[in-house]
Amino acid sequence: MGIGTGRLVEEIVRQSSLDVIAIDRDAEKVARLRQRLHGAGLYGTRASAHVGDPASYPLAPYMASLVVSENWQDLEKGSGVFFHVGGSGSGVVGGGTADTDKDFRPRRQGKSLVEAIFHPLRPYGGTACLAIPAPERDRLIKEVTESGLPGATVRTAGDWVLVSRAGPLPGSADWSHAEADSANTGASEEQFLRAPLELLWFDTPPRWFRTPGSTLVRVGGGRMFIKAEKVQAIDVYTGRRLWQAELPFHHSLNDQIVALDDALYVAGRNMCLMLDPASGRPLARFNLPADLAGPWLNLRVCGTHLIGQSGKELVCMDRHTGRVEWRYECGRPSLSVACGGGRVVCAEIAGPATRAIAGPAKTHALDLQTGKRLWQIPSGSEVRLSLAADRVVLQSGIYRAEDGAMVAEFPKPPKPTAKRPNEARPAPLFVIGTKVLVGTAESYVEYDLRTGKALGEPMKWTRRGCTTPRASSNFVTTRVRGNAACIDLASRQIITFWNVRAACSNNLFPADGVLNMPSLTGGCTCNYLPVSQAYVPASAIP
Repeated sequence: MGIGTGRLVEEIVRQSSLDVIAIDRDAEKVARLRQRLHGAGLYGTRASAHVGDPASYPLAPYMASLVVSENWQDLEKGSGVFFHVGGSGSGVVGGGTADTDKDFRPRRQGKSLVEAIFHPLRPYGGTACLAIPAPERDRLIKEVTESGLPGATVRTAGDWVLVSRAGPLPGSADWSHAEADSANTGASEEQFLRAPLELLWFDTPPRWFRTPGSTLVRVGGGRMFIKAEKVQAIDVYTGRRLWQAELPFHHSLNDQIVALDDALYVAGRNMCLMLDPASGRPLARFNLPADLAGPWLNLRVCGTHLIGQSGKELVCMDRHTGRVEWRYECGRPSLSVACGGGRVVCAEIAGPATRAIAGPAKTHALDLQTGKRLWQIPSGSEVRLSLAADRVVLQSGIYRAEDGAMVAEFPKPPKPTAKRPNEARPAPLFVIGTKVLVGTAESYVEYDLRTGKALGEPMKWTRRGCTTPRASSNFVTTRVRGNAACIDLASRQIITFWNVRAACSNNLFPADGVLNMPSLTGGCTCNYLPVSQAYVPASAIP
């Protein structure tokens, strides 16, 4: 923000790996900097310069890891923004205007400088470094402290004042597991993302060779992790490639991945790698016990516990050391696993491969710390866990997580008819707080998990494609008439994204305050654009 001599821009480009965007009101100064950067072979690849008011330039939100200026006082002069602190005795630095009565309240001309520099800062630590003269330093610190800007922190380091956007966006949540979280809910607790939506960024990524539906995507800590033959990390807020890592095992449909703030777990065959999510650097490697052939399945991380399945067995390890804490053998190899509230709930799934096994499928609830069985019921299917309502949800109904007692039974599905021999059977699609949405790939009905009663009328749409739905606190993501789309849960409005492929496995991930839409078109012959996109609430765009 403000070029000054241009030396700061040049040295940041030379001495770091950052891409630099420079903005200044002086067109001649911008032109001179462009020429110098072009002569050094840096313009357009690592740096660009633009004419405009740095403090009101329409930058995208959340894009900057670092905001600097050679001279913040020049930035304030004539920009129409200012440092502002309400209350008697406060002052204005730079080009703002103010009333001078006893109760001093400067008239706001657009945003304050604090708001202007905070807007483009990236969540999870984006920082503005301000060299502010001592008389104004305390005023700036007070303004940031009293601003109410979510996540805003301020500290000093020598002559610098550092203003940061710490942590995630307010109300945002990760997509850490295959079904959103360790509770296997199928819905992230993402609340920041809400309609209406605006495009944040788009990109044309390489069309990876892959089997449709086999690519794994997780979102956490401001990063999107995509696993096919390799693992690639992408910045959620800009689409930048952060790193790429090779794996010591071949890509398989059975591969597993879990993304946390401090670790990325990638499992294949009989091994599980722990990677640094910031760099992709290997941190540890854990193998299944020698008597289990693998592969790892149903990978879950809950607290300090790493839980996975091999064959009929569940194995629980310390997620930092790989030490085996307990093992539990189920009755069938087809399992669904959900963790949370101090429990591991493991449901057996009856299918063609398990017809020779006598007896009904069962659901087991285990103590997370010891693996001791707490209760067992004769019912099995995909299992979802509601921590907010303390409920276990199976296709047969809703159960108390405490003891497995049934709370409510779901309505029996209609019998097949000659006209509709293959009509899909309604099933619990996802758990959202104290509600569960029960339906098919083209419909749902909301149920209250505490009472088992249906809430409102069914929601129906025409999918026309093979994408399965997923959800967040405010949206269901799916296809509508062949197009990628989301359904606003509050208004039931359908929002479509034209000509962008929704992918066989659904590539719409509501997480980290963003509707992440990575391109998963490799191996696909459908007539859709191979493009990645990201959307944010319209209120975030200036």
